[in-house]
Amino acid sequence: VRMPLATTESCTNLDDSLDIFDWTFNVFTLAGKRPLGDVVYTLLSTNTLVSRLHLQESNMREFLLELECSYNANPYHNSLHAADVTQALYYLVTVMPELVLSPLELFACIISGAIHDVCSPVPFHSCLVSQHQFLHSNFR
Repeated sequence: VRMPLATTESCTNLDDSLDIFDWTFNVFTLAGKRPLGDVVYTLLSTNTLVSRLHLQESNMREFLLELECSYNANPYHNSLHAADVTQALYYLVTVMPELVLSPLELFACIISGAIHDVCSPVPFHSCLVSQHQFLHSNFR
């Protein structure tokens, strides 16, 4: 079951009070909204990646809305989880002083976090059960 695409809505920058650039960011404050699109858009905007990579702003917003709606409505592999993973990945790659990413590499990290579970049909618990069965039957 895909989330419906609301074409009248658009991704926006998140409020500074949410502290998206801190490890303690609480993604659940975005529940019931467009968490993935807003997190990704905020990270891209803050780093001026859309303009630096010569991307069309309107295309990026449309892509993010479609991506958010492509996540299935299941208890774990949903757009809120993807927003959490994206923010955590961004935080990790930007706090390491020895890691210097080009704009394209940073863009790739952000988008990879955002798409990592898109269209996942499997709830988290079922995934763990099947992994356990596979490991148990193949590595005894």
